[in-house]
Amino acid sequence: MEGECVGGFGRWQVRLATLLALPVLLTGLYGTNYVFLAANTPYRCHISECEDNGTLEAVSPSSWSPDWANFALPADDACSRHPAVSDACDQDSFDNTSSVMCDSFVYLEHRSIVAEVH
Repeated sequence: MEGECVGGFGRWQVRLATLLALPVLLTGLYGTNYVFLAANTPYRCHISECEDNGTLEAVSPSSWSPDWANFALPADDACSRHPAVSDACDQDSFDNTSSVMCDSFVYLEHRSIVAEVH
């Protein structure tokens, strides 16, 4: 008859359990807010034959889609690029029949969780 000696689960125990569970639930919400707050940051491959390394930080909106992007980057895949056959930055310097994975990426805006983690 141990339960009778201690007593039942009353209002005080419900209040205590609620107050103890509240910080745990709020901590869990803090961890999941990245799912809802992380922006979908536009990105593309960094083409070292056509860009300097200073563009790895962020690109201005006016230079986001340069003329050479039509022959250096595939239209349907942001994670790959056409391999370079020379160090020049013209249409004949890229093999448009194949693609390779990107070594580094350029972001339209560098202030996001995606850009910092990737």
